[in-house]
Amino acid sequence: MLLSAFFDVALKRLHVLSSNSAALPINISMDWRLWALMGISATSLVGSPLILSSKTNQEPQPKTVDKAAAALNEPVVDIQRNSQGTLYSNPRIADASLIDMFQGDEIGTPPM
Repeated sequence: MLLSAFFDVALKRLHVLSSNSAALPINISMDWRLWALMGISATSLVGSPLILSSKTNQEPQPKTVDKAAAALNEPVVDIQRNSQGTLYSNPRIADASLIDMFQGDEIGTPPM
């Protein structure tokens, strides 16, 4: 949102200031906190897949698989089939729900 607003202001200034060559249309000041927020967002965009990819190589604890099986009322074999390392996914798209966004990705915190 911030970058699109920045781009919009720059285009408007280009249009309005085209007659005044001394003014720079991209000389727009933004608070450093906004740039920091964009940096945090970009870092999490790149960092999340890196963290999740490392978890696909780990083996889940049998205790957590049993816990997930009990929580989901599924056999342990189904839990193991729907997992990639310590990560768990729903077997079908229809099983997804809004609350899945607020729960963990690991087998110990499966989507309910």
